[in-house]
Amino acid sequence: MAHLVLQKQSDNSAASGRIFSVCLAVAATLTSLFITVIASEERGATWAEKAVWVATGVVILLAAHLLPALTKGARMSVKGMALPIWIAALLATGYTHATFFLNAQGRVGEQRASDVGATMSVPALPSVHSLRSRTKIAADVATTLRNLALLDIGRCGANCGAVNARRKALSARLEALRIEDAEAVRAEKAADARMAAVDRSQKAQDNARVDPFVANLAAVLRLRTDLISLIMAIVLGWLVDAVAVVSWASVARSRPGAVVPEIAPQAPVAAPVLRTCDVSGAAAVVGQAAANEPLLHEEFVAPSIGECEFPVEPAVAAATAQEEELASLADLAVAIRAGRVKSTLSSIRAHLGCTDGAAMALRRRLAEEHPDLFRPVSRLC
Repeated sequence: MAHLVLQKQSDNSAASGRIFSVCLAVAATLTSLFITVIASEERGATWAEKAVWVATGVVILLAAHLLPALTKGARMSVKGMALPIWIAALLATGYTHATFFLNAQGRVGEQRASDVGATMSVPALPSVHSLRSRTKIAADVATTLRNLALLDIGRCGANCGAVNARRKALSARLEALRIEDAEAVRAEKAADARMAAVDRSQKAQDNARVDPFVANLAAVLRLRTDLISLIMAIVLGWLVDAVAVVSWASVARSRPGAVVPEIAPQAPVAAPVLRTCDVSGAAAVVGQAAANEPLLHEEFVAPSIGECEFPVEPAVAAATAQEEELASLADLAVAIRAGRVKSTLSSIRAHLGCTDGAAMALRRRLAEEHPDLFRPVSRLC
């Protein structure tokens, strides 16, 4: 009873493990199928190209996931042919999954960059009437100062009014040039500030395009962020594939009929040999039967009144069987010497009514104890 309870608990545990393996395998394969369909669809331009890419990816994916389970228990030649196919399918599936993860990461990075660009304000350039550079303005200032210096050196004479008017005009032009130069300086500062803001915005957008974990890991490992992104995409893709492969292999290993629990055979419990005895004490062995076998013959029962039954110990039963075997051996030797029985197996079996094994054992004992019965009889010439 305890053995049946333990076996039932073991069967329930195996069934639960099988259900979990099936669910995990189906989930991993469906996830990989979705990834393959999306990644393959992005590689084609027309619907026909997309369909071909999707079909190719699905076939390769199923081969990568199911080949180990399908070849379980097959011959070594079949496994040897399937191994390179499975490795190639696994590499192709990893490439497809890496493509999906990189494209998805790029799209979400662009979305983060656009959000960052929308939140950061870039100052506008001020409206400037003059497009002249400060170099030209400085040249005009130098010319105006030279003319003023020439007027200061010369004498006015009869045209003092005209000289004064020219001096005022040059002074006004010099002031205008200085104002223009100040405006140019302010415009340059505003342009520099705008360029700095644009640079900050571009840098923030570039940082937003990269996954934060990838950026920190690249900083720790001192590697490029694109290399870290590629490695992470390949690892994630192969991890999903590994879960699917192991789960399907577990399902194939625990399928019904694959493992049959062995039940230890129970040795038959021998019932004690009953020996009957009458009142006078004459004893005879009645019979011997297993405890789990029904009594089919009346010779196993001694119903006569005045007889008693008592169990015989196993050692006594063995001694009785040995005595019977010796008696049969002696009777057989006498019969062979008398010519009633031959020393062949068939003759011994027919004489005693026993099996081939018992007849062979008796013949072997007979050859050991009575070798003269097996010597060839010399014929008289």
